[in-house]
Amino acid sequence: MRTRALLALGLFSFSATSAQVPARRPIRLVLAIAIDQFRPDYLDRFKDQFTGGLKLLLRDGVFFPHGEQDHAITETAPGHSTMMSGRSPASTGIVTNDLGVPDSTMPLIGSTAVGASPRRFIGTTLLDWMVAHDAKTRSLSVSRKDRGAILPVGRSKTPVYWWSGGKFTTSRYYADSLPSWINAWNARDPVDRLKGTAWNLSRPDSFYHEVDARPFEHGGKDFVFPHMIVADSAKAASAIVDYPVMDSLTLDFALAGIRALQLGTRNGADFVSLSLSTTDAVGHTYGQGSREIHDQVLDVDRWLGTFLDSLRRIVPLDQIVISVTADHGSTEFPAAGKGGKANLAPAVRTMNATARATGVTDLRAIADQGLIYGNFAAWRARGINVDSLAAATAAEVSALPGVKHAYTHKTLAAAPKGDLDAMRWRRELPDSFPWLIAAIAMPDFIFSSSDASTGHGTTNLDDVRVPILFRVPGMPAVRVERTVRTIDIAPTLAAALGIKPTQVIEGVVLSEAIKEDAALAHARAILASRPIIDGHNDLPWEIRVNPISKMNVDKYPLRTPAPGQTDFARLKAGGVGGQFWSVYIPGDDTAKQYGYAKMQLEQIDIARRMIAKYPDQLQLSLSVADVTRARGAGKVASLLGMEGGHAIENSLALLRTYYDLGVRYMTLTHNVTLDWADAALDNSKPSRHGLTDFGRDVVREMNRLGMIVDLSHVAPSTMSAALD
Repeated sequence: MRTRALLALGLFSFSATSAQVPARRPIRLVLAIAIDQFRPDYLDRFKDQFTGGLKLLLRDGVFFPHGEQDHAITETAPGHSTMMSGRSPASTGIVTNDLGVPDSTMPLIGSTAVGASPRRFIGTTLLDWMVAHDAKTRSLSVSRKDRGAILPVGRSKTPVYWWSGGKFTTSRYYADSLPSWINAWNARDPVDRLKGTAWNLSRPDSFYHEVDARPFEHGGKDFVFPHMIVADSAKAASAIVDYPVMDSLTLDFALAGIRALQLGTRNGADFVSLSLSTTDAVGHTYGQGSREIHDQVLDVDRWLGTFLDSLRRIVPLDQIVISVTADHGSTEFPAAGKGGKANLAPAVRTMNATARATGVTDLRAIADQGLIYGNFAAWRARGINVDSLAAATAAEVSALPGVKHAYTHKTLAAAPKGDLDAMRWRRELPDSFPWLIAAIAMPDFIFSSSDASTGHGTTNLDDVRVPILFRVPGMPAVRVERTVRTIDIAPTLAAALGIKPTQVIEGVVLSEAIKEDAALAHARAILASRPIIDGHNDLPWEIRVNPISKMNVDKYPLRTPAPGQTDFARLKAGGVGGQFWSVYIPGDDTAKQYGYAKMQLEQIDIARRMIAKYPDQLQLSLSVADVTRARGAGKVASLLGMEGGHAIENSLALLRTYYDLGVRYMTLTHNVTLDWADAALDNSKPSRHGLTDFGRDVVREMNRLGMIVDLSHVAPSTMSAALD
């Protein structure tokens, strides 16, 4: 958008009372989004191809690309336990996936899968803090995974649902039956519609730079697009969780729940936790450098865009606080070129065999992501020196390929604060946890014995690092290049709501997400009484030439992130109170042959149809009074401006016609010298010495009509002649 030199600036005189920008409206909904195994580099690698929700969030959000799940076992359950609690796993009690939410005493409703509950979770979450502040707070937590749905809301007995056996359900911890809205959603039976279908690339092949055929993907089978969902219903119900469409089902279900529970519609803030799990499945199976992960991220962007567009019809986006993060990162397949796999299983098998040989049958030693734990109190009770056993096991494990170091209780307690790996293990392990040794993987290594998939779970940066992003109404978009932690998310959301945690937490408020600097706050205060009048916006030309619209106003999005530089969210964020929509047409020979007047009328028509399409956002303004009324109604005053006098085809009658159609300024020339006026950049024609007699007639007629004479692009001599 270019600054315009305008001669009738009196048109833009606003009084402080007539130009009020509506005050920030109260927050009605907190939306906490977790994307399982979503590495922050995906947002940089693929951002130029985003068109939906990720594009909107990056455009409007405060983005911390160096977020960390700052603990040792970077798995789903420990990661989800940190996001809304403000505390590390050592405090939440959620150490591993297997010791997360499985609970056989709390069976699922309508499913024979393992039961689940938050009985191991210790302490409170953001939802508890919100309820303490406002007892009427309502909530919903949804995920494909049980742990992704349960842990963000802690021990709260609130609507919590996850996918099991082809349907969404919950456990007896939360309810004895499913509400009617869930039964209705499940009755649609999406598995029946999706079985036998294929996962194809969502974009043309040219969008993807990755090699499709990597034989180490997916255990050496089905590693080239397309990927078929099995046709058998029972098998498809389980297999569908590994396909991108699962995220779309999760989002659709969550939206149905928000509608049914009427979240965000009361006079107070409600809470929604939404966990998308398919990126984890795709990352494990195909790897972080795969074409599949590229397509999966594009699908997440697309489906999040559809979800947010639907959500904003229930709760306006300027009344929703959004956070986005991941439960952990991930490491690329070692077969892709570096790193490898460290396997602690043989050491544990030997340990259990030795225990049985000494009469200890209940040791049950387990290796999980570098941690060996079990019932070592049983050995200690038999007089065995467990500390010596730990030291010997640590030495044995440290000698394994891919292991950098292993800690015992004694060496971990003595480690200095500068030992980042040790500090992550301290933040992982509760004091009462029965562990023996805690190992550290070498860079690019994972703890695994399988060649069929890659993974995560170590203290290495690829596994620890996650994106952290906030979209807080009224806060400007910014990228913050400092390290922050997922335990900082909950206190930051609480601060955005003006509430406080009800217990001591480790996380801190990220001020960049909720507090404007003094200069920006001053600028916003000015805009509240003196909104911007933008003199030039080429959106009508964008609608004409963009392949998605090709002159069709109905096909060009303005309520969602637009492909160009303008949409309603950006107009609002920029404090635009009035907009001149440029009805520009080129002055070249191609346009001349097409017909200047014909093209000009088409552009005016596009602009007017665009304004008419959005009466809640835009208002055609032909006078100062119209502009004042538009601003009083909270709409963008919409005016039209022509860029180049070539469009009048040397006819004052055409000039008057354009005025009657709503044009309120005209640039005397664009980049082409006319029969009656010199352009600044065109020396191909003899000079008119600024303006000819007809050129002066044009200026006089514009002044008579009340049309602004715009001197952008004209030669200095033309400027002087117009001012004379």
